Formats: sequence, structure tokens, C-alpha cells
Amino acid sequence: MKAIAVLALLSVMLLACCGESTAPLPIPETVLREGDLALRRGTSLASKVVIMLDSAGQYSHIGIVARRGNEWVVVHAVPDERDDGGRDTVKADPIGIFLLPARAAHGAIVRINATELQRQRAAREALRLVEAHTEFDHEYDWTDTTRLYCTQLVQRCYEKAGIDLSQGRTRHVDAPGYHGSYVFPSQLIMNEKAKLIFNY
Repeated sequence: MKAIAVLALLSVMLLACCGESTAPLPIPETVLREGDLALRRGTSLASKVVIMLDSAGQYSHIGIVARRGNEWVVVHAVPDERDDGGRDTVKADPIGIFLLPARAAHGAIVRINATELQRQRAAREALRLVEAHTEFDHEYDWTDTTRLYCTQLVQRCYEKAGIDLSQGRTRHVDAPGYHGSYVFPSQLIMNEKAKLIFNY
């Protein structure tokens, strides 16, 4: 009887995981281009803190869309999303995983007005940072280029393509656990080159 209960519980967990991983993509893949910016309003406590600290922002997280083989992925730097318990590094998730309902209450795709070559260069740099196992910056230090957090990753990749997205915009924060100047997703998409392509 105990074995049956355990088996039933495992089945429910497996179905729940499978159902989550095959959730319909809320953004049509046909709108995607390499170098697009993928944004989400996360559901975690950390995401809620980001939204609270960034009064101008609708989104708590940002990454770069790239094509890897036949799959669209989002390259992003995020803490505490490792399945293997390893150190947090820049990762490339299928866009459907990046926008899972459990992780994203809302999402958007923003395109940078640049040449296709520039956008592709930003996407290739993002994938290179994945391959290099670039660490996530838990200190959120904008001046540290050896470790990256989400907006820093996007800024760096577009700088490699000759485009400055943040244009020096920062937001000063003085809150428990956060003291200093930070760059939030909203400050990257305030750039005049940024155009909303799709949101939900």
C-alpha cells in the first residue's frame, strides 16, 4: 500500500513537471529575431523586490534571444535556477522555459533598432558567455565585468555590437540589503533604439 502511494505521488509530480515544460509558448516564435530582448515579470520573491525597487519598471528580468541549432533560447543571468545545485552561471534556456507561467506572470519581446549583423553579434556574444561558464554576480556590481547580472549581461553583449543600451542610466537604491546604483531592465528598454514587438 505504501509503495502504491509513493508511486502515485511520483506520477503526479512527473505529470506536473511535464505539463509545465510543455505549456504553450505565450509569444509566437515567428516574431523572434536573434538579438531580441526577452523580458519577464517574475513570480519569485526576488522578482517582487526588483519591481518594488524599480518604480518605473514592469519587468523584473531580461535576457537576449539567440538561435542555437533549431531552437530559440534566451541567454540570461539569474540566481537560483540551477537544477544540478551548481554555481549560478549565465545560461541559455529554451524560450518556453524562460517564459513558463511558474516563472513569468507577464512577458515581452523588445527589438533593438540596429543592423541584423549587430543583433546577431550581440546574440553570439551571449552564447559565448554561456560557453565560458560566466558566473552570476551576486553582488550586483556594475563595474565588475568578470561576473554578470541580467542587465549587465545584455549591456555587455550590445556593447560588443557597438550599441550602448543603458546610456549611463542607473537608479540609486537605499533599501535593506541594497545600497548603491543599479541598472534595471526598464533602463535598458528606455533606449530610443528599443521597440516593443510583443507583450502579454
